[in-house]
Amino acid sequence: MSWRRDNIRNAALMCVSMAGYSANDAIIKLVGTEIGLAQSVFMRGAFLCLLFGTFAWFRGTFRKIPGRRDSVIIAVRTAAEIGITACFLTAVLNMPIANATAILQFVPLAIVVAAHFVFGIRAGPRRFVAIFVGLFGVLVVIRPGTDGFNAYSLLALLAVLFVVLRDLASRKLSSSADSMFVTLASALMVTMVFGLVTLVNGIWTPPSQTDFGLLFLSAMLLFTGYYWGVVTMRTGDISFVSPFRYSIMIFSVIFGILLFAEIPDAWTILGILILVGAGIFTIWRERAALGG
Repeated sequence: MSWRRDNIRNAALMCVSMAGYSANDAIIKLVGTEIGLAQSVFMRGAFLCLLFGTFAWFRGTFRKIPGRRDSVIIAVRTAAEIGITACFLTAVLNMPIANATAILQFVPLAIVVAAHFVFGIRAGPRRFVAIFVGLFGVLVVIRPGTDGFNAYSLLALLAVLFVVLRDLASRKLSSSADSMFVTLASALMVTMVFGLVTLVNGIWTPPSQTDFGLLFLSAMLLFTGYYWGVVTMRTGDISFVSPFRYSIMIFSVIFGILLFAEIPDAWTILGILILVGAGIFTIWRERAALGG
């Protein structure tokens, strides 16, 4: 009974985490159309670094600095994080938020492929079938050759590759590397890069009080998404909790409809269902392979 309660609690918290990530994307889309993407990410990043930095300070994160090997890996991971932010949020600003988010759901399947060829972690034929089904789901969402397809769909796909690079780099970190330090390093560099882009562009749009409030809320939501995501994956039954990551699709569709009047068509819904189904099957096969 306790196991069931804990899993239900962790599943609910995973949904809270995904709601935080999705709401953050929606806010960046809202504010980004007013003051530009680079400035929005820079301002959000300043708030986010303050939140992460304060949390890291009280956790004693800075007492142990990563060694040279981990520092190189963190640099690679951070470069990938910058690529994810630039590609995915540019896509979000220029296409329906649900579509961009759906494409990103190909990540678990892409990681299986990368782990198979990079780390030699064997993926059986059933998981490769799931991967091809998931790829078909992506194609259904973006529908190349139709009016709904544009270059921003390709940016969302490029973001998938950057996420895979980031997650593979994370796997190479030593067990002594503090995840909060790694996250803070990424947040600092993303903020600095987008601040530099804003400076080079020479365009600074005076933000309104509403913009400030929304971007601070965005940082809080991103922090919440990260924190509860980590907690649930560390304390919950992964095979039970992981599929609830796909709840982000529900939130993205809701935010798209309510804030941007982006009503997904039947093909998009079908593609999302195919992607989510293939992803859940892959998670289940992973659990089965581990003997769970």
